[in-house]
Amino acid sequence: MTVQSSMQNVGLPPGVPALKPAAALVSAPLIEAYAAWCVLKGDRLAPCRRDIQPKAFKAVLPEAFLLDVIDKGADYRFVLGGDKLVRFLFGRLSPGMKLSTVSGSLFYERATRALGECVRARAPLATGPSRATLRGRELHSAEVLMMPLSDDGISVTSVFGAIHLVPLPLDFPPTPVDPVPAF
Repeated sequence: MTVQSSMQNVGLPPGVPALKPAAALVSAPLIEAYAAWCVLKGDRLAPCRRDIQPKAFKAVLPEAFLLDVIDKGADYRFVLGGDKLVRFLFGRLSPGMKLSTVSGSLFYERATRALGECVRARAPLATGPSRATLRGRELHSAEVLMMPLSDDGISVTSVFGAIHLVPLPLDFPPTPVDPVPAF
């Protein structure tokens, strides 16, 4: 997939990316991951954590993440991240860390807003594509898919997702950056 074809219909506004239903995804790997989640979900609220098998999500494994929901979304614990995602974040989040450890950052504001809505709605959601605002990564576009998991069949206990990263052309207009990662 070329940068141009993956960026069609994307204006990349500098503001906060709007939430959208997962059915409105642009990225082919994220669409494939969402389809796999839907199969696992069946007639339930959401698949449970043990249902998530790497082979079903092979297309997004390098950019995948798993977060445990703490106190109904008051915070989130980073459980795991794919190698490309961890490199993109410059290691600012590592397994076991709470998302609140980066509070006050643009990343935290965007992530907690999006994750909170996913937990509240008990439904998969997406954001982007939007320009990344991490210093050194501002020439990337990110589209994010967040899919709820439920180990009790009632509430969202974890969020599984992926961030599809696409390099922007070198001549793409610059925007301000945040020293902490953002979607």
